[in-house]
Formats: sequence, C-alpha cells, structure tokens
Amino acid sequence: MATPLYDASVPVFKNGLNVLKNILTKAIEHYGAKTTEEIIKATLIEDMLPLPAHVQVASNIAKASMVRVTGISSIESWPDNEDTVEKLIERCEKTIALLDTFTPDQLNSGTENRVRIDFRAGEMKGNSLDANAQEYLYSYGLPFFFFHLQVVYSILRMKGVPLGSADFLKPYVGRHLVPTASLS
Repeated sequence: MATPLYDASVPVFKNGLNVLKNILTKAIEHYGAKTTEEIIKATLIEDMLPLPAHVQVASNIAKASMVRVTGISSIESWPDNEDTVEKLIERCEKTIALLDTFTPDQLNSGTENRVRIDFRAGEMKGNSLDANAQEYLYSYGLPFFFFHLQVVYSILRMKGVPLGSADFLKPYVGRHLVPTASLS
C-alpha cells in the first residue's frame, strides 16, 4: 500500500524545518552576538550558495511541493531576504505555519496530478521534470529539501557549532525512542 502523500510530505517537511530551527538556535547559543557575522556568509566551498540561501530554498521547496502536489494555482510568495539567523528561524516557523493549513484530503487526492518543472539554470538547465505528484515528491521534492537541510547542517558543523546526528534525526525518530532498559 502506498504512503498517502500528506504523510510523506507535510510531517516530513515540518520535521526538517524543525531541524533547521533547532540547529540555527544552537548556532546562536554557540556564537552569541557574532552569529550573523560568522554564519550568514558561510558556505561549504566558494561556488556554493551561502547558508541563508539553503534555508530559503528548503522553505521554498516545501511550499512549492504543496502547490505541485495539490494542483493549487499559487501560494504566498516571500522575498528571500533574511539576513540574520533569527530571521531564518522565523522563516522556518512561517513555513511550518503555512504547511499546517494543508489537509490530508488536499494532498492525498493529488497523487496523479501532473508536475512539470522546466530547469532554466544550474546543472539540469535545458531539461524538464515531468512526473505525477507522487513521483515528483519522492524523486525531486523530498531529496531536494533534504539536500539543502544537510548543507545547512554541514556549514554549521564546519563553523564549529556543536551538532551531532541526533540534532538531525531526533525530530524524525524522537517519538519512537524508548529507554533501552524498557526493551529488555
């Protein structure tokens, strides 16, 4: 049985955005007042986008996925102008609030909606993605979201923010964790 699109999208995007909020909060705790200066312009390598762009793209792909899967004509457009870590956290909160407006019926009824994306820049320029909503979500929406989520995590680790795998995974697996003693 296929996973309903709602279950495969909204909770997953929300958990990822909570990961971003949590690791960005740890950056503030680690750097204090220097956070913006130390982090906002950080990249993994010179030709990559800086940290804010990866948070913004993660937010945008979660929003765009809702449009593409449901077939609605548009969604709120927000400028990508966050210039502090605090504003990036607010962007994550705003995206979570928007995701909360979607119902399971809206997403689950869109499984066969056609999604077409014409790539106009980057390494896939000159190609198009043409898939049904489920194929789009599993083949592009979720992997693209996780790519940018992982880049933010990697930038913060590179800059010395004390993060571990639990910071990335706990929002996803936390409700399933039980003390080891209770398993015996």
